[in-house]
Amino acid sequence: MENKLEIMLKELKIESFALIDNILVEFDSGLNVLTGETGAGKSLLLDSIGLLCGNRANSDFIRKGSEKALVEGIFELDTEVKDKLNKLDYLHISDDTLVMSREITTNGSNKCKINYKTVPLNIYQEFGSNLFEIHGQNQEQSIMKKEKQLELLDKYISKDEKVKDFLDEIKINYLNIYKLTSEFDEINQQENRKNDLYDYYQYAVKEISAAELKVDEDLQLKEERNRIANSEKLYKLSATVNQEVHGKLLDSLNTVIFSMQEMEKVDSSMEPLLARTENILYEFEDIYKEFRVYSQNLEYDEEKLNEIEIRLNEISNLKLKYGKNINDINSKLLEMKDLINKYEDKNSYLNQLQEKINLYQDEYFELAKRIFELRVKGKEEIENSIKDKLGRLNIYKDGFRIKIDRLDKSTINGSVEVEFLFSANKGENLMPLRKIASGGEVSRVMLAFKELFAELDYISTLIFDEIDAGIGGETLLKIAEALNLISLNKQVICVTHSPIIAAFADKINSVRKVESDGRILVNIYPLLNELEIIDELSRMQGGSDNFTTAREQSMEMLKFANNSKKV
Repeated sequence: MENKLEIMLKELKIESFALIDNILVEFDSGLNVLTGETGAGKSLLLDSIGLLCGNRANSDFIRKGSEKALVEGIFELDTEVKDKLNKLDYLHISDDTLVMSREITTNGSNKCKINYKTVPLNIYQEFGSNLFEIHGQNQEQSIMKKEKQLELLDKYISKDEKVKDFLDEIKINYLNIYKLTSEFDEINQQENRKNDLYDYYQYAVKEISAAELKVDEDLQLKEERNRIANSEKLYKLSATVNQEVHGKLLDSLNTVIFSMQEMEKVDSSMEPLLARTENILYEFEDIYKEFRVYSQNLEYDEEKLNEIEIRLNEISNLKLKYGKNINDINSKLLEMKDLINKYEDKNSYLNQLQEKINLYQDEYFELAKRIFELRVKGKEEIENSIKDKLGRLNIYKDGFRIKIDRLDKSTINGSVEVEFLFSANKGENLMPLRKIASGGEVSRVMLAFKELFAELDYISTLIFDEIDAGIGGETLLKIAEALNLISLNKQVICVTHSPIIAAFADKINSVRKVESDGRILVNIYPLLNELEIIDELSRMQGGSDNFTTAREQSMEMLKFANNSKKV
């Protein structure tokens, strides 16, 4: 089957992180497996990936003797994912490659970078949440919550764009109802406050209206005040300009033009230059006329200056009360007039509000009914699919149901409550998943959901932390097959002690501790050929005591996995 990856973690660079000195881990598409003895350092890789996607930084992660630790991931993106990330409006991504990095130092500083540009942690976490998910027994608790269960159901039915539109519409309707109802209650219940505000608004409207403010009036007054206050200086300068223009410049231009006219009589090529010079003369004559008018109007008018100061003071007082500028004051005036109208005709306004509320509620309940029907249909499809997947994971296949209850009250999600019911064994009553499922069972239920949503969820890198813990026998094979199915559409990174899961891997990185200069280091060894893979599978089976048998079993296991992946 063709792989449909949209995002892929291609490289993970780690420096001075706990027992890791400096390593570069390369990942492929499909199923990537991290193997190694217990305590070899596999959890450190997951801690570093968690840091990369925005988890809390801790200076204890910094390798002893180092000043800082660095984790950097290189992702490959397709156009759809780039568009989704660019819609976050934080920074523009144009290339097919995205670089995320975290640096923590011993002094407590924490640098987050996207494409080598420093960004705040919350923005970094937003990007990280859109790139990959980490799943382990501790991380699976979210599926226990009713809100998450409803979210999963809605994600499934939203594969139909019309359903997605319905869900968006009902949220908008709910928010409109909430907003209008809040306004209705505030006006209806706060009569005493209304009277006080009404008196204040009437006074404020009267005061602002009487001022008859004009847009930018204060700026124009300040300019005029400055001109009057400096009238003497302006008059002296204008006299100089008049003298230079009229007494010298215009006379000189006339002389020049006369000479050029004489030249033009002899040489016609002078005509264009003459015309241009004559235009300059006409322009300066216009300038001179306008400037004379300006000069004649220059005078120190103390009475006018006092009027301006009084008006500016009036505007300043209004700014202190109602806004930082005249536009704000005028906006406040309109707002208060509107509120006065509402208070003066409260009953009429409340009736208008109620009509709007009723209209939105009618639309809301009609949408809620349609969405409920779609959810019931979707839940039946999910139940059938999850039952099949749980059966393949060696969990009682008829032990899963989705319960949908209608609520009497309006909610942002359409007046419903969803709960996943589960029974691990035949004959036992179905109970809420949160009450009865063990950690291993929850992990397998989550794995079944990930397989179901593999083609719907655009987050394409999934990380599973020892999903095989506490599980043996045929169930491990079922989990390996499920991980393989998910990896056809997602990049999967899995930490495992199970040789059968490792046998299904498209790439294996072996995590090992080594000693260097008297210190223990964690290193990564990519297994590059079939012989290395067989050796690792043999080790995972405890093959040191019976090496030949373990190798034979490993070769059979690898052959079986390769044949299964071709089907």
